[in-house]
Amino acid sequence: MSEKSETKSLLEWLFGGLTNMDMMEQLASYGAYHSHPINQLIHVIFVPVLVFTFMVFLSYLSPVPVSEGIGNFVSSVMGNDGSSAPWSFFLFATYAMYYVALDAKVGSGAALYLYALFRAVEPFKQWTVTSKYAMGEDAWKVALALHIFAWYMQIHPGHAVFEKRKPALLDSFAQSILMAPLFVLYEVLFYMGYDKEFKIKLDTRVEEKKRIAGAGNREQGKQR
Repeated sequence: MSEKSETKSLLEWLFGGLTNMDMMEQLASYGAYHSHPINQLIHVIFVPVLVFTFMVFLSYLSPVPVSEGIGNFVSSVMGNDGSSAPWSFFLFATYAMYYVALDAKVGSGAALYLYALFRAVEPFKQWTVTSKYAMGEDAWKVALALHIFAWYMQIHPGHAVFEKRKPALLDSFAQSILMAPLFVLYEVLFYMGYDKEFKIKLDTRVEEKKRIAGAGNREQGKQR
């Protein structure tokens, strides 16, 4: 493979799929790697843990100064003077804007639950100082333990044992990282009976993508 082809493949892995604003296709692409109900449940529990703990890590970085225009928005969201914002705020804002652009209704709901995670960072850091369960450890150490455990639960029991398919991020990194929180919210909503017609169409598309992937894997096996 040429250097140019390798670079293109790397870029496709890193950023492929991000410009596709079709909600059905985005959910189906991620859902094709997460169709087993136990794996779905594991992700419903641990994807928010990953996002939250990463926000904790980002909160230790120096805040970013912001312009007056952005500062007004920052002030309204965070309740501060709006002169700066933590990196965790920009993570929340990136997710929120992408989700609302994909689907205004469910995306807004996803933005609210991500906002709740964002706002829970500082109380969590204070809790680790006083809680006997945190044993006086720094918040980042507790968050790191939770972060590693969350990855383990998704990769080993979730994918290796139940799904029997590699994680989606090995094929499309940024797309998987961005879609995971929205996907788990949709799974909760579907469980509660939300938009059954859309759910049926999505399940059909997921199965189509799994068949295409299976055929591609068999073809690669023959070529080897």
